[in-house]
Amino acid sequence: MTNRLSWLALSALLLIGGALPYPLKAQRTEAYQQSHPVFKRALELWHHEHYGAAMQQFDRYLQTGEQRLRKARASFYRARCAMALYHEDTEQQFLDYINTYPEIGNTNRAYFYLGKYHFRQENYSKTLKYLAKSKPQALKPEREDASRFMLGYAQYKAGNQQAAKQPLARLLDHPNAYRARASSYYGYINYQEKDYDTALQRFRAIQDNKKF
Repeated sequence: MTNRLSWLALSALLLIGGALPYPLKAQRTEAYQQSHPVFKRALELWHHEHYGAAMQQFDRYLQTGEQRLRKARASFYRARCAMALYHEDTEQQFLDYINTYPEIGNTNRAYFYLGKYHFRQENYSKTLKYLAKSKPQALKPEREDASRFMLGYAQYKAGNQQAAKQPLARLLDHPNAYRARASSYYGYINYQEKDYDTALQRFRAIQDNKKF
């Protein structure tokens, strides 16, 4: 009787919550995705920053692999390899990924990297175009901060000072890698707008920073 109750309880758990608790399920999914030797080797090369060799392995898997989720990851990482290597087809690779695998749920990150790619190229109109399609709050904290700084700086470079202030201001209230630079540009915008008190406050916040 006890065994039968245990079996029924387990069956109910599987039906309600899936085959495994979420953390364990995620670990099993990750392990499954990496189990293919070519894909696993590509990830190893990626993590060691051997982007050219990693790209070749991701290409190899995309040509021969069959599992769609793993192929989506291979396509995404291949685009990131292209970005790391400054390849001219980086934009198209990310767009191909977005169009081919819209159901994967990684579109937000792809648009972030498209914005970052064009920011690095100093193409601020395209930076704004792609970051506008991304949701910073849905990114990891360090990417969220990077997105807000790129958006603010790109707006500033485009001459849209009012639009630049909001994302830059979001970087002033917590420690992050962009805080000092955001404070500098935010202060300069306020100085140009003759809000001298705010400008002085922002400049004082970075007066001990050796980079300024």
